Amino acid sequence: MDIYVGRQPIFDTKKRTIAYELLYRSGAVNAFPGIDGTQATATIIHNVFCSMGIEEICHGKKAFINFTEEMLMAGIPAIHPAKIVVEILEDVTVKPELVAACKMLFDKKYVLALDDFIFDKSFDALIPMTSIIKVDWRAMQDKDLKAHLSLLQGRNVILLAEKIETQEEFDAALELGFHLFQGYFFAKPSIIAQKDVSPGAHTLVKLMAEMQRLDLDFSKISNVIEQDVSMCYKLLRIINSASFGLRNPVSSIQQAMVMIGEVELKKWFALLLLANMNKNQPEEVGVSTFTKGRFAEKLAFLTNRSDLASDVFFAALLSRLDLLVGRPLEELLVDLPLSEDIKAALLEDSGSIAPYLELAEAYERADEERIHKAAYRLGLSMEAVSTAYLEVLKGLRFSDVAG
Repeated sequence: MDIYVGRQPIFDTKKRTIAYELLYRSGAVNAFPGIDGTQATATIIHNVFCSMGIEEICHGKKAFINFTEEMLMAGIPAIHPAKIVVEILEDVTVKPELVAACKMLFDKKYVLALDDFIFDKSFDALIPMTSIIKVDWRAMQDKDLKAHLSLLQGRNVILLAEKIETQEEFDAALELGFHLFQGYFFAKPSIIAQKDVSPGAHTLVKLMAEMQRLDLDFSKISNVIEQDVSMCYKLLRIINSASFGLRNPVSSIQQAMVMIGEVELKKWFALLLLANMNKNQPEEVGVSTFTKGRFAEKLAFLTNRSDLASDVFFAALLSRLDLLVGRPLEELLVDLPLSEDIKAALLEDSGSIAPYLELAEAYERADEERIHKAAYRLGLSMEAVSTAYLEVLKGLRFSDVAG
């Protein structure tokens, strides 16, 4: 399926692009379709950080993203503070709980912005934590803009004028002391589209059930995720996009979850569930890929290479990403935190993992010539290979991989 993100540049006084605001779009029509704001934000974060990649969208510049009161109160997933600006929507209720949530973000070095700001004393508690104040130029035309801005004098904030549509408006905003600018005068929002595969409905349901537990069982959750290639990919994307201080490459789903930690894992999974509501994908793809992974893993044990089993299984799960997503494997894997052995096997058909993937794929395609060559390469008899595959099939329950 196709996923979409709207992107509008934000400029400085010299008309240089310094950031982008990311906007929810459900298709090629360049307009907000009017869905719930929390789901819209969840979908933007999912599309950008779990599928497309923030670097591909923003090219190293910050992303301005709207956050509803509900999302602020729930806690933002651990996106690296250097990557985003948290836009606090104008309709939030400034209460002690919201101020505390914003203070936590401020302490973590997130840049906070107040969206569509109209001065109100209720926002006094947020302004000291705010770096950027966005003013809707068109909404303020009937008001005394100078008087309004004078109320912000002495505040250490950057002023952003949005909905600037003419050179005259840009000049006027510049004269009033605005530092940043956004609007149709500079550029209309563009739409970026990309192929994506949603997690299977069965995976989402099982994860939802596991998320209800007081203490997460990483072993059970990893078993659920490993059965869904899309979820594996998204989890790797999350690790790469977020702020977990990655030191070593990831070689298993459980290791990835430990790296993220229980609190952040719950936040990200809640976001994935919200962003993937009512989406479907062919179940058979997941079934066959999971089978391939377990078969390749068993071959590693048969050759007394238990040290490779986890990497072999993981590599087999990722081997079909290009078919599922419709993008080249090299492009998909380039930024993922994988070991060089896994990347070599998937991209170059080389290294210690590659022979196991070759035999698993050959067997799946019933290519006898390839099977014989690959089995010989691993020192396995045809009988041993056939028995291993049958054992994998017997060990799989359809309910485990198809919901």
